[in-house]
Amino acid sequence: MKMLEVGTRIYNHGDMANPSHFGTISRVIVDHKWGSSYEITPDAGEERTAPYRIPIGMMSPHFSGYGTTRFVTEEEYKRWRAERLAEMQAAMVRKPKSD
Repeated sequence: MKMLEVGTRIYNHGDMANPSHFGTISRVIVDHKWGSSYEITPDAGEERTAPYRIPIGMMSPHFSGYGTTRFVTEEEYKRWRAERLAEMQAAMVRKPKSD
């Protein structure tokens, strides 16, 4: 996955101790000794308020809908969500089998 830029919108799926939320990459920290990271600032009004850092390798290119893909771009999350909604809508309009 290519390095993301400051201003990229992020979706954090969360975990047991951290609620899911949206935020923005506010800084890219390039560190050749300890590993580069993204600083993410949560959106105003989110339960989590302070900026935090994640290693660049934790960002996933695709969202799976469960814990293996915790950090993705907002665009990828919205793509995944639209697909799930379309699947649900298609399932609701399918005609039942006639006996």
